[in-house]
Amino acid sequence: MDRGKSPWHVVKTSAAAFQRLFEGPVQALCKGCCKGQSGKRKAISITASTDVSRDTLLAQAKLLKCQLSRPWPRRRPDQAASPVMNSLARMFDPVMGWMARRYQAAVATELKKYGLRYEDLYDPQLNMDVDEAMKRLPVEVIDARNQRLKRAHDVSLKKHYLPKALQDKQTPYLSYIQDMLDQVEAENKERKMLGTGKIYERQLP
Repeated sequence: MDRGKSPWHVVKTSAAAFQRLFEGPVQALCKGCCKGQSGKRKAISITASTDVSRDTLLAQAKLLKCQLSRPWPRRRPDQAASPVMNSLARMFDPVMGWMARRYQAAVATELKKYGLRYEDLYDPQLNMDVDEAMKRLPVEVIDARNQRLKRAHDVSLKKHYLPKALQDKQTPYLSYIQDMLDQVEAENKERKMLGTGKIYERQLP
């Protein structure tokens, strides 16, 4: 800052330069973040000309600062999406569906090479819900899962894949734990609504 100029002169000069740069007023939104404001959102026009009063410019700058410091409001789960978003979703649904099918086919190809199912990749040590769901599964289902994991580990160490005839018999997307996992998650959600904790919690020793 120059010694011969006051801070207010610098503020007015910077504001004027900002207005010339963008060739017009700056629009900002404020959702009642300052005292004396109602909860309704309104648009304000920040006119950064040099003839504006100091109080007006400071008030507008305060409103803009309050708005920029707040995260953009997200849509609530019970709030319906806008017609524009629905139109965009319908527009991109065919593309996203095609990409999803290609991705699922690529994942299935890789899983068949090792004789795995997709749910074999669920880690009970990282997700306590998966661990609880596995405890409720029949013993033969858990044994089959462990055998597939051992075979995949052996194939990976030997640097080769399963024979093509055996790969064709694999069912990578056949579910065996998802129903039980959904039940466990529903129980935990109900406990949370009742204000009680889980019967299992990860704690430090």
